[in-house]
Amino acid sequence: MKISRNQETYIILLLRICTILLSAVSFWATAQGMIDYTFPQAWQAYAASLGIQGLLLGLNFSLPSFLRKCRDRSQKAVLYFLTIVILFCSSWFSYLYITEQAYGDSWKTERRLLAQAVYREELFEADAYIELYRQDVQNVLTDQIVNLYQQAMNMDQAGVSVSENLNWEEERRQYTAEDFAAKDAMSLAISAMENASTGEASQDVREQAADVLSGMQSNLQSETDRLAEQISNTHGYLVNAEESLRNAENHLNSIPAGVDYTSYQNTVQQAAKTYESLIQKLDDLESQHADYESALQRTGYYLTILGMAENGVSSYYVGATLREIQRELFKTSPDSEQMLESAANVFDRLQNAVDLNADSSEYQNILQDMNMFRQNLENYSTLKKADIEIQAQINRLADGSILSLENDDELSEWRKQFNELKSKITGLPIYSLRGENGSALTSFDRAASLKRLDQVIRRYLTEHNAAQEGLIYLISPYREAAVFSLFLALLLDISAFITGVIIDRVSYSSPNGEKADEQPFNIVPGLNRYIFLTGEYTADNEITTYKAIENGVETEIKHPDPGLKAGFYLFNEARLCEVEPSLLLFKGTSGGPQDGIYTECVLHYEDSLLTLIQDEDHIFLGPLDANIPVFLLSEKRCNVIPSKNISDIHGQSIVISLNTEGTQITAIYIMEHDGRPAILAQH
Repeated sequence: MKISRNQETYIILLLRICTILLSAVSFWATAQGMIDYTFPQAWQAYAASLGIQGLLLGLNFSLPSFLRKCRDRSQKAVLYFLTIVILFCSSWFSYLYITEQAYGDSWKTERRLLAQAVYREELFEADAYIELYRQDVQNVLTDQIVNLYQQAMNMDQAGVSVSENLNWEEERRQYTAEDFAAKDAMSLAISAMENASTGEASQDVREQAADVLSGMQSNLQSETDRLAEQISNTHGYLVNAEESLRNAENHLNSIPAGVDYTSYQNTVQQAAKTYESLIQKLDDLESQHADYESALQRTGYYLTILGMAENGVSSYYVGATLREIQRELFKTSPDSEQMLESAANVFDRLQNAVDLNADSSEYQNILQDMNMFRQNLENYSTLKKADIEIQAQINRLADGSILSLENDDELSEWRKQFNELKSKITGLPIYSLRGENGSALTSFDRAASLKRLDQVIRRYLTEHNAAQEGLIYLISPYREAAVFSLFLALLLDISAFITGVIIDRVSYSSPNGEKADEQPFNIVPGLNRYIFLTGEYTADNEITTYKAIENGVETEIKHPDPGLKAGFYLFNEARLCEVEPSLLLFKGTSGGPQDGIYTECVLHYEDSLLTLIQDEDHIFLGPLDANIPVFLLSEKRCNVIPSKNISDIHGQSIVISLNTEGTQITAIYIMEHDGRPAILAQH
């Protein structure tokens, strides 16, 4: 569908109106952004915005033509730089205003969500670090317990006697009764202890008794744990049974009159039977658990009294104490203070032994190892305290006591919570072991964690000016609205440039100032490619760069031949060849097709016919479309006009270019006559 000249004129007018409207919107947005950030008084912002939009509007409509008129690259660079600066000022301040409107009050919540997410991540990483570190310390302590116990066994003295006598008949009556769940284990333990407590008992007998008691304690502990697990499971079953009984009773009570309720009664009776059975089972399990707990404590007491003379050391005392520490270590919530106290007692006993046996290297070695054991326990205690603090923070975060989105807390309160977390992370010990979790633990970087928390405080928990907020919007994870705002701000300004390019593409200038939006035409590929050299060039080594014009567009041609004069050249296989006069021959004629090249002649166009006058000879060239481009070329200018706007043109050199098929004239190239502009006779 072809567009008429009038329609095209109206379309271009509409484009210009739309450009002005977009500039008006950009003017308002830019001014508002300047008010928020740059200028304290509104009139200053409006004046600056008006100046910026005025410059932009002028560049929108005329930038392509300004670039064509620039003689060298430096001029174009200055023009590009000015355009970019003005475009940046307009778009940036528009973006500040638009993005502030886009986020509105939502940023208050989003900034807190971002801060909360980082706080949670760093808190959980610290918690994981402490947990893994504790596991490694636990493993090291376990190995040290085994080593210390072995050293104590090597130092046992045969003459050590039990410092306390017990009534074994009373022990048997109490701990081996028929209703005592751990009677079998206690019978064996009492027998071993009774044999070891006699005055004639040898060191081997006491060692055997200690081994029996140690093994018995392990078995008793395992059985105690198993019973505890069964009690827990039975509790769960009991809850479910109680619920089932309650549901059955409710169904029975809600039966309508006249309905047989026998099956419902049976269901209630079965549920009640199950419930009572579980209650009885739970009572039995709890009774057994209590017996095994009592047996476990009693065997521990046996081990305690089996071991030491007043100022000596043996595996009995040391082993029993170390096993107590080990049992405490493996509890869900170990008592760090108790373990440190027990370790201190062993250390004191060993110190006394060293004082009595100063020449014994064995005592010196175990004392050193025990001291290292105490240090590791202290590290464990430090980690335990840190774990308690971190868990407290996690619980507070979970229940909304801190960093709650529901509470309208001041940012200062959030910063306080972040600073507390920074303090706790700063106090975490640096990993120094080489346990199974070493690779994971060494990756924890306190400095990086603190830096990230500082960054969150700076970005999301501190008030900023409009420009800083705009940058934060763009780099935050919730940047969608900011990116859209920036796109919209750029669109307000860049779209006008696009319309300016479109208008320039369909426009051209005629000698009398008439615009091309009334005279459209297209450039069609020709039979040959012609280049017009303006005469300007630069030489570099063996290559000369010529300033040239091709199809009305300025370009540069690199050619090895220096000193080519201004004029028309045939561009053939990447080389410039001088044109020679030739007759215009269409396809189908002898020697055709062939472009026409004439010198010192006059072109005449009338009634869609093109003729040429040369040396008073009139030569008919052929029919010519009214909108064929005519290129008027010289060393200083290049004008393009349609063929319908001329009647007579004088030219020093004229090229009549055919299309690739050689059937129609597609373009006319005219070099001005003797350095003077070509003479045009207008309609």
